[in-house]
Amino acid sequence: MIMKILFWILLLLILHTYLFYPLVLVIVGMVRGKRVKRADATPLVTLIIPAYNEEKVISRKIENSLELDYPKDKLEIIIASDGSTDKTNDIVREFAVKGVTLFAFEERKGKPSLYYRSVPKANGGIIVFSDADAILTKNAVKNIVKNFNDERIGCVEGVRIDSDPQGIPLESIYWKYETFIKKQAAKLFSSLGATGALFAIRKELYFPISETRGDDFEIPVRVLISGHGVTTDTESIAYHPWLPNEDEFKRIARIVAFMLPSAGFLLAEALKKHRFFVVFQLISHKFLRWFVPVLLILLFLANMGLWDGFYRNFLGIQTLFYFMALCGLFFEKKHLKVVTIFKIPYYFCLINLASLVGIFRFIFGKAAVNWEKTKRG
Repeated sequence: MIMKILFWILLLLILHTYLFYPLVLVIVGMVRGKRVKRADATPLVTLIIPAYNEEKVISRKIENSLELDYPKDKLEIIIASDGSTDKTNDIVREFAVKGVTLFAFEERKGKPSLYYRSVPKANGGIIVFSDADAILTKNAVKNIVKNFNDERIGCVEGVRIDSDPQGIPLESIYWKYETFIKKQAAKLFSSLGATGALFAIRKELYFPISETRGDDFEIPVRVLISGHGVTTDTESIAYHPWLPNEDEFKRIARIVAFMLPSAGFLLAEALKKHRFFVVFQLISHKFLRWFVPVLLILLFLANMGLWDGFYRNFLGIQTLFYFMALCGLFFEKKHLKVVTIFKIPYYFCLINLASLVGIFRFIFGKAAVNWEKTKRG
């Protein structure tokens, strides 16, 4: 009896994470959905681009930034270099005559610290953040700024589209699912976190927990907890290099290990300020999502002790699912095309295994503050 109760608790938690939580967002959005009062405006904007050894992409990024459809006298472009040891700083200095500012910090401390040291020096009332390897559409900044006409809005995320080396958009089923959840949360002005490829905040709302903890996840959530809205602008687009699965695995593991303590701080802060819907979101879309691999392992073990009827069939389904994931891994390692029937189980297991690795890194104090360079597709 105890094993059956445990089985159903675990199954319901997993279903809540992937099914019930998005469904709640849809229903609440239908009842309490909001519209942003967008309007054309050209306030002084500062575009901050964090960089660490970006000599291969920084020139293209700066040229892309200079070509943005926004008044030149209202757009401040800052390249914040985090102890770069290659030619990044030299390349940036070549653009000084075009008004590009370089903040060359000698000591490498990671992206959160880079934001912490750069934002106070920015002149713009709106701060736009964008990764060095993300290419913005010409009107991306103009569109994202329109949202700040609405005084309720404190942070706006753009849309990240992964692309191959030829610039052709690539969309996985998993990313479509994530984008769907983002859109539903955006209707409630309650998006959790943002993509580092493109997001913007009001400067006065930038208040990280500490110098080492203000990342692309924490900054928007703290804006949300402060009582301001966080939304997504679907017309503000950033094209981002596709990341191979091996590097995506490393990225997710690194992010989970780093974000776990931030999520804990934010959860406590949201409870203290009675922001209970944010508490619900943090538990549902962060903590439970990250701990799904633990739940899956426990579910499989609990199911192994239940052999009658439904439970026997469910164990068979789980076993088949993980076998299909192994098939997907085999095909990828052999450089064969992974068909969808194997791709979904494979990628599902890939991201959950990465989360599990991230959890272990956090427990054993292996979370990295400095971001690691990865080879982009």
